[in-house]
Amino acid sequence: MKEPRDFIQQYYESIRDKYPELSYVQIEEVCRHPFTFVKEKMKQPNLPEVRLKYFGVFRVKMLRVKDRFAENEKMFSLGRITEERYLHFKNILTNFIERNESKSNNDQCD
Repeated sequence: MKEPRDFIQQYYESIRDKYPELSYVQIEEVCRHPFTFVKEKMKQPNLPEVRLKYFGVFRVKMLRVKDRFAENEKMFSLGRITEERYLHFKNILTNFIERNESKSNNDQCD
């Protein structure tokens, strides 16, 4: 199975003559940037939806958030995470759930 690096190398070979001023590293950075962007956005506390033109929308699924919420509760009750970390994630996950449930209620009213 081909790795992403193989595809980037193949792409670089196909455009190298057309863009001689660009190095392989620059092309690799361009190819990987959308995914780096999504990763950075998903680290934000509001867990935003990210739309990449021609690719689609990347979003956190509600089921996954609810699973993480339960896991956070369990880890705190077992003493495996600090209260600070517990409250940090509880706040992020609660805000996401409330925001998306209110959005879904608004969609049903329309």
